Amino acid sequence: MDKIVLDVNLKFVLAQLSLVERGELLSALFDGAYDGSNAAVANVFYYINDLQQKYAVKKQKMHDLSVKSAIARKSRSANAELMLEQPLLKRKEAKENDIINKNNLLFSADDFKKKKPKSSFVPPSVAEVKNYIAENHLLADAETFINFYESHGWMVGTTPIKSWQATLKLWHARNSDKKQKQNDDEAYWNELSGRVLDRQNKVTENNHE
Repeated sequence: MDKIVLDVNLKFVLAQLSLVERGELLSALFDGAYDGSNAAVANVFYYINDLQQKYAVKKQKMHDLSVKSAIARKSRSANAELMLEQPLLKRKEAKENDIINKNNLLFSADDFKKKKPKSSFVPPSVAEVKNYIAENHLLADAETFINFYESHGWMVGTTPIKSWQATLKLWHARNSDKKQKQNDDEAYWNELSGRVLDRQNKVTENNHE
């Protein structure tokens, strides 16, 4: 017997035994057997054996529960890892599919040249611009217009010019606005100069008087 299982009731049972009987009981417990020569000792011996068996059964049940709990925890951990891996795999597959789709959509240099639409824009000559200015009474200089946009690659900012006629009309509108502003400024300064001159003349006349 590895362990002697005792309970609170056992002290009352042992109280009925003499010291000699207690020693006999202890020897029987260590030996694991009793010949039954003393009825009182035998009763206590069998009582303790019964406690020992119940303890062994309880210990086995606790061990089984511990094993089951460990298996359950391991299973839940495996399931959790699987649940984490699945989204990662799905994202990886989705990323690979995106790369494949993008590669399928990419053009080679030759394909791009084939698919790139050709521009129908043809830069005008000085004579064409002059004729258009005369026909539409535009405020613009043909050579200045052509030199400006040739130096910019016939682009307005980053946008290629599609119609030089429409661009020339915008050029005319800007020049008209500038001309009008110049006229307004000149009229304002002329009027202001006239007022100053009139005031000076009046001051001169008053001094002569």
